Amino acid sequence: MRRTTAVLGTLTTAAALTLTAAPADAADGVIYLLYGNSIVREHQDPRGCYHVPHAVDGIDNRTDKSVVLSLNACDEPIDALDTVAPGERDFVLTGVESAHVID
Repeated sequence: MRRTTAVLGTLTTAAALTLTAAPADAADGVIYLLYGNSIVREHQDPRGCYHVPHAVDGIDNRTDKSVVLSLNACDEPIDALDTVAPGERDFVLTGVESAHVID
């Protein structure tokens, strides 16, 4: 009986963690990564994290969610350098490696 209770407790915990770790909803709109006034990359209804190429010097956030620019790659913890609010355009400083769509 103890073993069954322990297994059920473990499964319940695993299910709860799975539900809380679900990815955020996609943002409505488009994120443009820019070089000058030219679009380098376009992300429609973005979700999660995107690599920022070294040539990018601007970001145009035409979504309903904020975008955090990080000095780290997508698979590393966020080292926030700047936050670009919905509807805002901003410069991307040298060293930015990733852009994270935040709820």
